[in-house]
Amino acid sequence: MSRIGKLPINIPTTVNVTNENPILTVKGKFGTLERIIPEIITVEETDGKLIVSLKNETRTNKAFHGLYRTL
Repeated sequence: MSRIGKLPINIPTTVNVTNENPILTVKGKFGTLERIIPEIITVEETDGKLIVSLKNETRTNKAFHGLYRTL
């Protein structure tokens, strides 16, 4: 796994996150962001944190893991 991809993303209490595959929507006080998440990546929300993980680990998929976690 990617070092960056392993880190959970903390969600502030003022932010709403909805995950309707393949679209991830984040709404906050400054606006709304939407991202289309590829099928190789899964995003789960647990205890106020987002966890980005891979379905299968190949070299290319690992690169996408860190990229989409950062985005």
